Amino acid sequence: MSDVHPRHRYGTYALILALLALVFAGFSKGAVWATVEDESSSTIEDEFADFDVNVSIEGDLHLREMEITIISQIDVIGFPDAFEPTELSETETYDELAQNSEGNVSSTFEAMDTAGAVAEWMIWIGMGTVLITAILCLCSLAQVMPSRPTLLAGGISSAVLFFTPIIWYFNLPSDGKYTNESMLGDLAFFFEELPELLINFEPVPSTGVILSILSGLCGVAMMVMIVLYNRAESTEEKPGWMITDDSTILPTPTLLDVFSRDGDSVSLNYSALKSQPKKLVLPVIQIILIIFLSF
Repeated sequence: MSDVHPRHRYGTYALILALLALVFAGFSKGAVWATVEDESSSTIEDEFADFDVNVSIEGDLHLREMEITIISQIDVIGFPDAFEPTELSETETYDELAQNSEGNVSSTFEAMDTAGAVAEWMIWIGMGTVLITAILCLCSLAQVMPSRPTLLAGGISSAVLFFTPIIWYFNLPSDGKYTNESMLGDLAFFFEELPELLINFEPVPSTGVILSILSGLCGVAMMVMIVLYNRAESTEEKPGWMITDDSTILPTPTLLDVFSRDGDSVSLNYSALKSQPKKLVLPVIQIILIIFLSF
């Protein structure tokens, strides 16, 4: 693109990076953001017998819920291999886990839920603003509206997407405890009060964080291109990829006559719509489809 006008080159790069940021942010929302893996051993002393409890957990942590697999092996001291290992796989939200827990265990999942909720809202805001930025950039390249609004929308979207994984990480508990009554398996009926089996809970960042970081980096690169785009010399021409060949038959423009541009100012002319209100139908359908497909 060395022979392309700088304004067209930077604007096209900004549009491509905006779409990449949108894609990475969308995939990060449903991805696994952290994993947990730990093993613990403890001894339970009871008036009937003493028990050795070995527990291992493996979990995939999403923004608002957790998929975890627990394998527990309980042996009666003096009678090894008396009970088969118990395996439990479940998916629960952090809010449910916090409500069903107490003390340090509850605070662990409250922190996880807070981190996930904040990151989820930031992703939605980032996706919305980066989509608006892409639309504004496209309209600016098409000479429909000025380029300055892209600075505001691009600044908001790039900042939100860039700081999403950082804020999520700082809200994440550095350590904590996890417990589940089902760890005792078949031995639960031996106890009048179930002992609290605590195992370490230390989340390690995973795929979702990487995708979110890529989205943030694309957002920052997009903002750099937007700044260069606004600083480049103005031109009244459209990019080459927007100009069709003479053999291409295009439909009659719908909203093109509504906008009139003079430098950086844009005015609206509704007289064309009053005479032909059907011209509004196609653009409205297009906007609805864009919003629907983006979600």
